[in-house]
Amino acid sequence: MLVQVALIAFALLAALSLVVDLGYARLAQAQMQIAADTAALEGLRLRNASGNAANDDLLRRTAAERMVAWTFDDDLSPENGDPTYQFGAGPIIDLTGGSSDGLHGYQTISVPDPPVYKPALQLNESNESYGDQVSGRFCYEPSPYPSEDPAYGEPGFQVCGAAQSAAGSYARNDFNPGVDTSAFLVRLRRSTEFRTGSGQGEPGIASSGPSLPLLFGQGAMIVGDSADSDYSVRRDGLTVRATAIADARPAERVGLPQPLATPPMPGVLPLTLNDTFVIAIAPAQVPTGCPVTVNLDGTIATATGGAARCPVAGTIVGRFIDALTNPARTRWTLVSTIGLPRPGAVGVACANVTTMSGYGPVTSFIVASGAARVIGFAPITLTRAGACPPPGTPFAARITRSPSVVARANATAVLHNGLPLPSSTTPAEIAELLDRHLARNGRAGYGAVLAPVVAR
Repeated sequence: MLVQVALIAFALLAALSLVVDLGYARLAQAQMQIAADTAALEGLRLRNASGNAANDDLLRRTAAERMVAWTFDDDLSPENGDPTYQFGAGPIIDLTGGSSDGLHGYQTISVPDPPVYKPALQLNESNESYGDQVSGRFCYEPSPYPSEDPAYGEPGFQVCGAAQSAAGSYARNDFNPGVDTSAFLVRLRRSTEFRTGSGQGEPGIASSGPSLPLLFGQGAMIVGDSADSDYSVRRDGLTVRATAIADARPAERVGLPQPLATPPMPGVLPLTLNDTFVIAIAPAQVPTGCPVTVNLDGTIATATGGAARCPVAGTIVGRFIDALTNPARTRWTLVSTIGLPRPGAVGVACANVTTMSGYGPVTSFIVASGAARVIGFAPITLTRAGACPPPGTPFAARITRSPSVVARANATAVLHNGLPLPSSTTPAEIAELLDRHLARNGRAGYGAVLAPVVAR
């Protein structure tokens, strides 16, 4: 009986020891995942920060690197090395010596300084597919491997339409590096793959921390080393990884302009444009735009002299929605969120209009409901053309639009309180609205203002 109790106790202690080691690994992975999610969002948020693609790419990679460093900087003072607290992506413990029987008995435990792993992302400016930071596209392609989620193959998921540009163990069928810059991937790892490299990684490209060694689990009945194996959990420890992909999605909600912010943040403009007009002038009319006339009642119509892609002169393409003398919150309430009905036109005085840039609400006619609703937002500039005419006369202006951009602030792809539609709205109306908002099913896009979201 005593022998049985002893054997059971030994087995229980071995199992409990593995629970402790796996708990360490799970905690480290959770800490790394939080940092990866935040860094991926930061890297995508700054994609169009300055308008210069080369500068923006370096800026966002540097910002993502800094975000990870801040995540694991216990007192937010990077110069002091965190002398008091040591919270990082899991502990670092060195096991040395021991017997050579493959079980590594009698090993010596030592704790380095610092005793935890503090990740330092590499910039990977060459955009290697295995790097710490990778720019690309979040989409589905059935090669090189079957998807881990069958839903990726469904028609609603975005198909890459291009061959997978990555190769090897880091090729993914839900992310295509370098095809475009609409998504941003960040990975953190504690593994053995770079153990022969300089500083546990490849300088400038990829990094890794030491894998998590077994502590209490060394006493468990885990198989020892294999002479022909590159990896042994008893010798090399547990591999821990965290990967996050941020994707750019059309903004569903936009805030008020913040002109005093540094840098100033654009917000909702006091005018709306029809999606047919926005689509018609893109992209060939960037940056020349289309000449328009602002009528006394606030409607905006195309004028003569526009290029072939501009609508026929006299076509109503948009409207002002307040007189520019009301509080800004008025127009923000009317058109700040997709699904809201298109407001009526409000007359605007020529003297109150010079140049305005921001996020113009785009409205579209919803067949299922027979009404126009806000389907999204596009970066738009309206500039008055010349001096104002005599009072009571329509005035000339020009509307230009920028290519689709990722908003660094003041826009979100998540609605605050759900879709702002009346309770009587039918599923068909919602489905049509969302299809137009996402420009799915082959529908022409409207050059949406984009917001970063964590997609994976």
